[in-house]
Amino acid sequence: MFETDDKSVLLDAYNKIASSISKRPVAKDKYMDIRAEIIKRIDKSLLVSRDIYFTELEKQHILKECKSTYKDYCGFINGNPTAKTTQLIERKNALLDLMISFEIQSILRFKNGLGEDLYLDLRSIFSNRKYKARLMKDSVQVILKDAVDDPELSAIKKVQLFYTTRAGKKFHLQGCPYCAGKMLCAEYEYMLIDKRIKPCRCVTKNNEIIKEKKLKEQEEQYITAFVDESLRDNTGHYFDETLGMKQNVFSILMCKGMLRNEHSVTENGIIGQYIHVAERTEQLQYTTIEAIGTVMLKASLTGFSKNLIIYTDNQGVCNTWRKIPALEFLARSFSTVKIRFIRREKNKLADHLIRDNDIIVISKEKTKKLLEIYSSSQEQKSYKKNDW
Repeated sequence: MFETDDKSVLLDAYNKIASSISKRPVAKDKYMDIRAEIIKRIDKSLLVSRDIYFTELEKQHILKECKSTYKDYCGFINGNPTAKTTQLIERKNALLDLMISFEIQSILRFKNGLGEDLYLDLRSIFSNRKYKARLMKDSVQVILKDAVDDPELSAIKKVQLFYTTRAGKKFHLQGCPYCAGKMLCAEYEYMLIDKRIKPCRCVTKNNEIIKEKKLKEQEEQYITAFVDESLRDNTGHYFDETLGMKQNVFSILMCKGMLRNEHSVTENGIIGQYIHVAERTEQLQYTTIEAIGTVMLKASLTGFSKNLIIYTDNQGVCNTWRKIPALEFLARSFSTVKIRFIRREKNKLADHLIRDNDIIVISKEKTKKLLEIYSSSQEQKSYKKNDW
């Protein structure tokens, strides 16, 4: 909505790009020559006057040269931190200002092509790593077009207009009974918040309806699962010595909707809670892989084929799971699959499933004997009570 806000978004994106550009260390005998060459290129770019009319093609050519210079500057500074002087920083800032001024013009033209009630969320576009990285090689028009067409990003948002009366104590939706027959002034929500005007009941009620609708849509579009794994003592070993002393187990908590953490889990939103014995291994990442595969199978068997999010506290698996052919194959059953890292202390619900429950896998013969022992002990307790 604000040109200044758009400028700060682009500036923030370029500053983050700067830190990610590969270092370019320079030998001492070439140090001053390269520094002088970069300053010369920046000064040449800064000769461009913003008061002159340039065609779109000319602007793209200027931007290409500016971005190339900026990239070389960042690589040189990242590899030679001592070269960063106040004079050089000022030149770099002036170069960035020139680049952004051209790109702001393109952004404004793009926004003008949208409807009055539509808003381009530039911050969400350039907070995305993929689109931010493209700033150095693509024109901003191409980036915006691709971002708007991206179904996962929601770069275009609808702007709601609100109305105030002359008294201006509260803002209302169009059609609010309180506003009937009164002179109204239409404004955006951010303007009203700045003026500290509070919403009418019609606004808060509408917000609640929208929130419920979004939650319902998310429940249909997403399943979120929390998994945990453990290598622990095998209780079954005490009843059958042929069994191993250790046992690999994993737990799964599956929920409806797109959840960002376990605090969002509700009783009504839980699809299922499971604990399984896994294949015996000393390497817990294989138990995590088995847990992730089980989540995919369970979700797929219910007929779900949309978006799956799985949280695990095993960071190594988060980074490498797509290299496992079986998981990659199962993931094709869904629109998207995201495996996200969660810290152990924030994965307590799945952790408690393992800690609070036990699984004993023993033969039917051993089970029968255990039941006989239990039955006999219960009879003895009953006898003592009656005797008393």
